[in-house]
Amino acid sequence: MKFSDRLAKLVPDLSHTITRFPICCLVALISFFIVNLDIAKLVDLITGNEGRVYLSLAAAFLASGAGHLFAEGHQLSRPRGGLLASALGAAFGLIYLFHELTSADPLFLFSGAALLVMTAGYLLPKTSERALWLFNARLGLAAVLAFVVALVFCAGLTAILASLDYLFDITIRGRYYEHIWATGATVIGPVYGLSLMPRNLDEELTFSDPPTLIDRGISVLMNYVLAPMILVYLVILYLYAGKIGLQWSLPKGQIGIMVLVFGLGGTATYLIARPWEDRGSWVLRWFLASWFWLTIVPIVLLAIAVYRRISDYGVTPERYGLVIVGVWLAAMVAYFAIRHRQVASRTIMLSLGALLLIGAFGPWGAKGLSVTVQLARLDKLLTQHGFLVDGRLAAALPESEKVPASAATDGASIIDFLRRNDELHRLEPMFAGRSDSPFAKTDNNWSIASAINEQLGFRAYGTTDGGGRNFYFNGYQSLQTALQGGLLLYGPVVVTAYSSRNIPQPTSASDISAVIENGQLVIEKGDDKWSDDAVEILRKIEWHSRKRGFRHQPLRHEIESDAGKAILLVTNASGELDSTSEKMRSISFWMVLPSARP
Repeated sequence: MKFSDRLAKLVPDLSHTITRFPICCLVALISFFIVNLDIAKLVDLITGNEGRVYLSLAAAFLASGAGHLFAEGHQLSRPRGGLLASALGAAFGLIYLFHELTSADPLFLFSGAALLVMTAGYLLPKTSERALWLFNARLGLAAVLAFVVALVFCAGLTAILASLDYLFDITIRGRYYEHIWATGATVIGPVYGLSLMPRNLDEELTFSDPPTLIDRGISVLMNYVLAPMILVYLVILYLYAGKIGLQWSLPKGQIGIMVLVFGLGGTATYLIARPWEDRGSWVLRWFLASWFWLTIVPIVLLAIAVYRRISDYGVTPERYGLVIVGVWLAAMVAYFAIRHRQVASRTIMLSLGALLLIGAFGPWGAKGLSVTVQLARLDKLLTQHGFLVDGRLAAALPESEKVPASAATDGASIIDFLRRNDELHRLEPMFAGRSDSPFAKTDNNWSIASAINEQLGFRAYGTTDGGGRNFYFNGYQSLQTALQGGLLLYGPVVVTAYSSRNIPQPTSASDISAVIENGQLVIEKGDDKWSDDAVEILRKIEWHSRKRGFRHQPLRHEIESDAGKAILLVTNASGELDSTSEKMRSISFWMVLPSARP
């Protein structure tokens, strides 16, 4: 008896799964060995690149599965199906494994691969809509059950080992628990999920009479929950469109995310509800007949919002994704206008998947184009403000006071973008030949980004509702400053808007009061009074915080009055700048005063 026959008798589902999805199972097995060998530290092949290797294997698993399903849908022979699955798996795996060269973005790559799996078996012209619906319903159920089974398997074994450790004092190292969870993630869950995949791709959704519990549940969900919620959301977007039309203003930045949720959520509802188009409520029937027409105004809002953000801040993968969704929705409106009731679900899903895969890698993709645009923005910013000379940093960098806060903010955001995308090395030529190059001191991206911002005087700010910048300062580093004459030291004095608090020290008096009122920082000690413009102090602190080497050192600020000179050593401050309501919210300082009035 052949080994395959024996395996089929022992575990029939596993035998059928391996026969049906051999490349997927091979990828799962390779993942199992690589991950467990890595945990055991028996090999040193992927040290430092674990995340990249694991995600590459996951991409290969999804893509090979799509290849097998395509072969089934087109009734290809097993060898040809295996070759196709191998080619797709290798292509997707290598695209992410060498993402520095391919500029691969995992979100786009995996989203596109998932949509490819959902449609690969149904690309023939005469594909049944109800067969595609039933396949994806079962595919979703298989994914959920695979996760639950893997979770129960891992949690159960973990509990057993923990009990042995607790009850019998058997020392079980943490590495064994890692092996259990790695096995669940690489073999148990994926292979069990494959075993639950629908075996007959031609089987169609049928409605029972009377309806089953699942039929009734989905019907209620579509008719009375999802479709009405989408329409309410639509009314909100239309009212907002009317508001900005009347006010002739640009939409807020978050409108892009709102339209994204609306577009994807509404289209998903449309696809799920299609089998009920002849038996749903009038709301559901109207929704299905009008859905893509209803997206026209939200698409216009999305286009305006994305254009505004890209014009101001350049391309990022998130904005690239919003553009893709906008283009896809616009194309679906045109497709809906041409085909109307003959719209194919697979076309809707596959078109989005194709756009996501086009944007998943390459210099034209989400990451590649975003990096190119952001580097160009940084080069322009540095050149405009005198940082760059012939592509390298100038010997004498400009003082922070001469660089607008908006430029410092943009520079910090670009540096952070490059850090998050592992592209800081693209800036290394700018620092060539400098003894203070951040790249010569460390290879840690966080440290390099921080050093670059420190050297260039860049810093990030939060944005307020009024369009201003939230500013925070913390001078926690030690400071040595020269003082002359008979002086008294007070503090720390902690002041928030319209209130004050003085924490007396054993060697200082405690009769200090301070308040932020009518735009002034007012300090009183007995009959003596010192005051200064609070926002101007905040601006001085901001400039100080952007100076190279002084970011976290306390600021020395002097206030003159009839009572003499008061010296403030500021340690903390916060406030709002560059808005219609500029204000200081809080300030903390030590205060040096003359021992007697002049």
